[in-house]
Amino acid sequence: MTAAAIVGSVLLVGGAAISAFSVEPRTAATQEIDNLGSVLSLFSLVFAIAALVTLTIALRWSTTFRINGLGNLPAVGMAVVLALEILISRAWDGIDDIAQCLHDNPPTAVTLAVASWALVVTGTVLVLCIAFSPPYRWTIPLRSRIIYVAIGILICCLATAFALDLGSGQPI
Repeated sequence: MTAAAIVGSVLLVGGAAISAFSVEPRTAATQEIDNLGSVLSLFSLVFAIAALVTLTIALRWSTTFRINGLGNLPAVGMAVVLALEILISRAWDGIDDIAQCLHDNPPTAVTLAVASWALVVTGTVLVLCIAFSPPYRWTIPLRSRIIYVAIGILICCLATAFALDLGSGQPI
C-alpha cells in the first residue's frame, strides 16, 4: 500500500465518521439549510462506504480478477465512485445553497457536512492510486505506516476543528 493510499483510507474513515455524526433525522431538521446539510452528510457517508468497500475488494481480490480475465475491475469501480462524487458535487442544486449559507453564519451541521464531503472526495482521490497499481509493489515499514496514519488523523482533526470554528455555534 502506498503512502497516499494509507492517508486516503484514514481520510475516508474520518469523513464517514464526521458525516455520521452530522446527519440529522428529517424530523429533527428545523430549517431547509439543515436538510441540505443532512443530505450532503448522507452523500458523504454513502460514498465513503462505497470507496472503502471498493478499496477492500481492490486490495484483496485484484490479482484474482486479473487471473480470471476480468482486468482491473476494482480500479474501474473506484473510478466510478470518484466520478459519481464529482458529478454530484457539480450537478446537485443544493451545493449553491450551501455555498451561499457558508457566507452567512452557517449552522454547525452544514459546516461539518462540507468538511466530511471534502475529506471523502480527497480520500477517494488518494486511494484511487492503489486501485490502479499492482497489488504488491513494495512494503512500507511499520513506523512509516504509523506516521502516515497519524498524518491522516491530523488532517481529519484539523478539518473538524475548522468546521466547528466556522459553524455558528447552533446545536448540531
